[in-house]
Amino acid sequence: APAKTAETGGPAPAAPTALKAPTAEKTPAPPKSAAKPAAQASAETPAVKKPAEPPVPLKPAAARSTAETATAAHRIWRVQLASFRTRAEADAAWKRLQTKAGDVLAGLAPHVEEADLGDRGVYHRLQAGPLDGRIAALAICARLRTAVPGQDCIALRAPHSSH
Repeated sequence: APAKTAETGGPAPAAPTALKAPTAEKTPAPPKSAAKPAAQASAETPAVKKPAEPPVPLKPAAARSTAETATAAHRIWRVQLASFRTRAEADAAWKRLQTKAGDVLAGLAPHVEEADLGDRGVYHRLQAGPLDGRIAALAICARLRTAVPGQDCIALRAPHSSH
């Protein structure tokens, strides 16, 4: 039982204790468990991300050296900007886009591809390129949509025979 003081009859105050400097406590390492079944181990292992692809240059393929073009020939892309009933409409649309977003399309050449859609008729697809890769094509589309709100733009791989 605690000692009582003569004055109050209550418990005596505790004797002061020496203060200790705080010390860093080590957290014990979790115990090593027995080998887990492969299915359970893979479910608990976080997915390993593939390293990001190196950035693709945004310069048009036409502005690259011959050596660069030869190594990138298998990955030439274009952006498709619109589709028209006539070649003249496609040409006029290219001129309009050059006026509105010439800085975005700088270094790109227009390409009009005819598409025979059977009963629906022949269409003339206005494209621009060549570009070195999908990322470069998507970047041009993003910049073009900013420069010309509402502008359609689709990144597509150019056929091998056209470059």
